[in-house]
Amino acid sequence: MEVYGNKQTFNFEEVLRKNIVDSDYFRSIQAYQTWTEVIDEIYETVESVEPWLTGNARGPSTAFCCLFKLCSMKLSRREINDTLSHPDSPYIRAVGFLLLRYICNPKEIWSWVSSYVDDPEEFKPSPYGASITMGAFLRDLLLSQVGPTPTLGLALPVESWRGNLRWPALRILGASSAVAAVPWSVAPWPFLVCCGSARSLVGGGCRQ
Repeated sequence: MEVYGNKQTFNFEEVLRKNIVDSDYFRSIQAYQTWTEVIDEIYETVESVEPWLTGNARGPSTAFCCLFKLCSMKLSRREINDTLSHPDSPYIRAVGFLLLRYICNPKEIWSWVSSYVDDPEEFKPSPYGASITMGAFLRDLLLSQVGPTPTLGLALPVESWRGNLRWPALRILGASSAVAAVPWSVAPWPFLVCCGSARSLVGGGCRQ
């Protein structure tokens, strides 16, 4: 995959990126040369997709070190697809969706993820949070600037998701036809996110 945006930082927030490249763990996986090696590492070590280690530990998480490594590997289309549909661990799949969120061209991301937005597999993105479905995780990755859960606290790259995902996003949210017809000047993005399947447009606001 061609990296969209910064080809050195992979659009990671600078503090997180610097902590990743300076970490002993990331240096230890730099020897990996193949997709299979990194996927096996995720299977063996990743138990959440928090960006930072939890508890008394400090530093970037194993998930995000592996994610950064994958971003640098110029993965093939088949390798990315195999990551998104991997049967062995939901964390492998979650890292794959994070990879797309960071380095995929916004105009192309829907073609990668459209078949997964209702994926029923459950997992815990954070060790301290509740289980959610993979579909819910993916929808929040696409529509949020802060990540799928309050504890995740991602600083996701800011791109033109609103323009490129307008109609797919409305379908994901199940927005009513009345909401879908509202011009952007009247209904900015946060408003459309607010107006989900059980809400209707009333005088410039939304109600149950």
